[in-house]
Amino acid sequence: MSKFRSRIQRRRDNAGAIQLLEESFHLIRKVEAKHFLIFAVGNVPFALAVLYFIADMSRSSHAAGDAAFSSLVMVILYLWMRYCQAKFCAGMWETLNPGSLPIATRSERFRVVASLWFVHSLQMPLLVVGCFFLIPLGWIIAMQQNFTVLALTQNWGDRPLRG
Repeated sequence: MSKFRSRIQRRRDNAGAIQLLEESFHLIRKVEAKHFLIFAVGNVPFALAVLYFIADMSRSSHAAGDAAFSSLVMVILYLWMRYCQAKFCAGMWETLNPGSLPIATRSERFRVVASLWFVHSLQMPLLVVGCFFLIPLGWIIAMQQNFTVLALTQNWGDRPLRG
């Protein structure tokens, strides 16, 4: 096969950026409105709390006394946001593969959510290490996002972190 034909074949096999954007746009159009509501319930409070936290900690005269409680609230809202993002991704997974979401018991769901929160609690230290070495930074970010996407879409059993 000549170089020209192999180049044409490679272009046909690989989806271009425009094609990927079109597919993602149509996927988002197919997702039910309740999943967007779940996404908003997680992200809007966190975004508003970040703005309030920054304003309060930079302007308040009581910032030193309020910092511990405000930070705890921010951590809780961050973990809630990540859980809602995982639920939204599970809704998108259900849109792509109807009937494929696992039926999990309460204890399995608790293990998965606890492992999701554990991995995301390590996000900042991992990003600092990734910025120091630069090479694994993309892998660290991809791992965090993939864990969010796949956390609630598979049946991980007793060991969700190993899966």
